[in-house]
Amino acid sequence: MSKPLSFRHTVLSVSLLLASVPALASPLGTADMFNAYSHTTINYGSVDIEGTIGAGGNITYNGGDTGRYATGPYTIYSGGDVNISNHHVYNGGIQAGGNVSASNSSIDGSVLNKGSTTLTNIGFGGVAPHSVTSGGDVTISGLALDGSVNTGGNFVGGNGS
Repeated sequence: MSKPLSFRHTVLSVSLLLASVPALASPLGTADMFNAYSHTTINYGSVDIEGTIGAGGNITYNGGDTGRYATGPYTIYSGGDVNISNHHVYNGGIQAGGNVSASNSSIDGSVLNKGSTTLTNIGFGGVAPHSVTSGGDVTISGLALDGSVNTGGNFVGGNGS
């Protein structure tokens, strides 16, 4: 006569079975890291996105904020241009495949892009130093940058930048 299985044996058997099941991939793939993601463009008025956003095309904001709970080095990722005004980018910077234009805004990180960069009346928050690395021209006015500027084109700076 065989002995009945104990509770401990049953839990161990179920645990081993579950441990052998492969982890399921996210159905969103690499887009899983974003609170908002578009394969094309994102155009927002005054809206708040609490995490990271990304787009295959351009991203445009007029007002609001992004990234209050973001955790990466960049809060905005764009395959195209980024245009923001009257906007706060929390907990990270901007990475773009095209141009970056920001005015009357605050950026808590650095800017990295392949095109030109124009920053007008920008406040840099978060942990210093902040840098601008751009493949094209860089124009900065109305702010003092507390980091470096690396450009593949011309640099025009003002107010201690």
